[in-house]
Amino acid sequence: MLFRVVINGDVEIRREWPWDRVSRVKDRLKELGFRWNSEYWSGKVYSVSLIRELKDLLELTSEETERLMRTILVNSSGGVIGVEDLSSLGSIPSDCVLGEEGGLFIISLSCLIRDFIKNDRNYIGSASSFEEYVDRAVDGIRQLLAGKAVVGDLELALKRAREFALANSKLRDLYSRRVEWWTARLGLDSAELHFLSKELYEKLRGLTVPYYITDKEGNLNKRDLRLIRKDDIVRSGDKVMVRFPVFLRDTVRELLVKSGYRVVDLPWSPRQIQVPKDDVKLLPFQERALEAWLRAGKRGTIVVPTGGGKTFIALKALASVRVPTIILVITEELMNQWYERIMKNLGVRAGRLGGGYDDVREVTVAIYNSAVNRIAEISDKFDMAVFDECLPYDALVVTDMGLMPIGEIVERRLPVRVLTHKGRFMRVTNYFKIPLIKRIVRIIHEKGELVVTEDHLILTQGGWKPAIALRSGDTVYFYGKQVPSLRVGSSSTPGPKESLSYNTQLRFSNVKSIEEVGAAQGWVSITGMSRNVNEVGGIDRLSNMTGANGEVEEGGIRRGSPRPVLFNLVTREGAGELSDDTLFRPVRVLNVEAVRNEEVPREWNFVYDLEVEEDHSFVADGIVVHNCHHVPADTFKEVAFKLRAPFRLALSATPKRSDNNEHLIFLSAGDVVYQADYRDMVEARLVVPVRHFRIYVDLTPEERRSYERAGDNAIILRNIASMASAKVDVAREVVKAEVNIGSKIIVFTQFIKQAEELYKVLRDELGPIVALITSKTSDRDSIFKAFARGVYKVIVATTVLDEGIDVPDADVAVILSGTGSQRQMIQRVGRVVRASDGKVEARVYEVVARNTIEEALSEERHVKGEVLEVECRRYLADELRRLISHVISSTRLFSQ
Repeated sequence: MLFRVVINGDVEIRREWPWDRVSRVKDRLKELGFRWNSEYWSGKVYSVSLIRELKDLLELTSEETERLMRTILVNSSGGVIGVEDLSSLGSIPSDCVLGEEGGLFIISLSCLIRDFIKNDRNYIGSASSFEEYVDRAVDGIRQLLAGKAVVGDLELALKRAREFALANSKLRDLYSRRVEWWTARLGLDSAELHFLSKELYEKLRGLTVPYYITDKEGNLNKRDLRLIRKDDIVRSGDKVMVRFPVFLRDTVRELLVKSGYRVVDLPWSPRQIQVPKDDVKLLPFQERALEAWLRAGKRGTIVVPTGGGKTFIALKALASVRVPTIILVITEELMNQWYERIMKNLGVRAGRLGGGYDDVREVTVAIYNSAVNRIAEISDKFDMAVFDECLPYDALVVTDMGLMPIGEIVERRLPVRVLTHKGRFMRVTNYFKIPLIKRIVRIIHEKGELVVTEDHLILTQGGWKPAIALRSGDTVYFYGKQVPSLRVGSSSTPGPKESLSYNTQLRFSNVKSIEEVGAAQGWVSITGMSRNVNEVGGIDRLSNMTGANGEVEEGGIRRGSPRPVLFNLVTREGAGELSDDTLFRPVRVLNVEAVRNEEVPREWNFVYDLEVEEDHSFVADGIVVHNCHHVPADTFKEVAFKLRAPFRLALSATPKRSDNNEHLIFLSAGDVVYQADYRDMVEARLVVPVRHFRIYVDLTPEERRSYERAGDNAIILRNIASMASAKVDVAREVVKAEVNIGSKIIVFTQFIKQAEELYKVLRDELGPIVALITSKTSDRDSIFKAFARGVYKVIVATTVLDEGIDVPDADVAVILSGTGSQRQMIQRVGRVVRASDGKVEARVYEVVARNTIEEALSEERHVKGEVLEVECRRYLADELRRLISHVISSTRLFSQ
């Protein structure tokens, strides 16, 4: 019988088949959507796969197949197109290429969609539905074919291919299975996956942050700290669990999406607590800081100079979010201060952790070291963490070129040698400037004091000990101050007497005997040496020390060197790594105390360290110390990384960072969201503006000759210029004038000798209203209390005042000598800018040696952006009377 089929309205197929064959074919045509119109079967095909089936079902000839293919290409009814250049499409599945007809390659778009769903992962994570995923597949195919020579209606073919895909239940099921397989469920600090791709694993393990660790000898070494460790990625049943610090959640989410995962955020909502009252009133700039933190998702760092009310911003944040909160602090004093302010302003009785307290509540103030011991118990108890930033310090280091602040050595990477515990000058091999997290302690000993971080290793009678472990009565080793005019022999050109404030004492590490000492107190002066200072340790024997100048002819030392060196020979037992012939004097520790918060200067946001070859030690503020341990602490890392609190607020007093390094506290809390401008502080009457006067003096002829002989050694040049004798007369006149108009003055110097000379001059002229503070001063507190009461009107000080003594009612700073460090200048100016009743300005007089390196240093340390400088003028020394007249008249005007 005759069997007729019309396909796509244009291709007619005629067959003479027996009834049983017709019956089987018509049943399949019905399934394919064909209909009987009483004369023939008719229908349409939308894909090449159907053409292939019909080819077998209807026994199509090549001609019939080609005619049918052409109808598809003409009307694209099956999602098929033809292209002339197959290579232009790149790599596509071979089964999507149906063949070649008349120089055209027949491409099935439906097949390409199926392959997209089967193999592509780029969109699986971001598509919200099967329909959206198919649409993205269609867009991808459209982009693939853009600009190619295509035969057929491309848009119609894409439309047909899309319709076919949406109607295909197998494709829909495949999509659902792939979506589930690529779904990651993301919590606050963990992610649950069906599998972990190699690409994602490498990205997660590649998340690092610079971190400083200490080796067994106390040396600092920079490492890349992995934020996600191997044991943070574990298999749990048929799932993979990835744990991470809560502050990395956004980063992990981004990596999941980029790796093709579909991220489902697990529900979380903050717990609420009761805050009985809110008595915190913020200033406008403080309100802006809080609003910026809230807009940033309750994460970030707020930078406000000391005195700007950082604590009150945090209290207002707590009152606003009202969630369980932990405040992390460094010292017991800070913990108690926070406790009192929380109770006073919010009516919340906070818990305390540390300092003898073990009371965890909805709001808790904790010392880092105590928090880390309980971190497993408290990690999920809080929804907000506040990090109250700790601050750093500078210390004076004995170098072969004189006494220098460690900060200056590091900032300038100066190629100096430093005195070590083995009594020799050794080369600095590395420099470190590191954000401080550890708590600061003050070690008071028989010869003065040393301010360090709690884990700084100090050489004691029993060996190296952390500063915090020292107790009253312990023995430490002190570098004395016997001959302030001593010069040090080295490979560098020797400087003038003024280049050292303290004498240099060296130790022969291998000396076998001392037969004759030519000084009453164990001092030996040697005028000649056969090699550099750092090599003297190889001498086996010293003897026959004779003559007024102590010349020595034995032991490998010859006469003739113009470089005198002084050695202090002190013998004692049990000095840790020191041998019997140590040159450092044992002194008793009188007290070890945490530095009070109000004594911490606002600029101590960094600590400095030196890596010293072989000996791994140096002398800081007269005390033998090991390579420092001023690093972001393991305790801080353990607390900040393991707390699950997503809301985080870091408080920083640092107005400006110069190293641009990321460090742990900012990583864990978030980037800076608000930085207060100094003008904000002035407008809020927290500080006053500054008038800055530079007075230029000339070197004497003798000083000029010394300066010119110093060559290009910047340190010696600076020291000569700093000690210019004309500075004392200028300082005397400025101080007298300021005292006459009722000011309180602090004079800053870099050298003890200069401070003592000026103090004597001022004391003779002004009497008992003048006080002197150096590292040898033991009663500083009483001096500052008397200064606050007005008993003293003038304080002359060395760099000891750079280290955190707060004098809020001083009016005038006189900078007689200093370094080129902006940080030091900010510290000094900061002593006089705090506002007080009736105070309208602070005045800074900077005395500079003209035509010397000090002019450049003055420019370098100029703190234009750190204070509100309303006036900056330059005067020569012979214009001093005009300057004083200007100050007096303008001060009277301001007072009126």
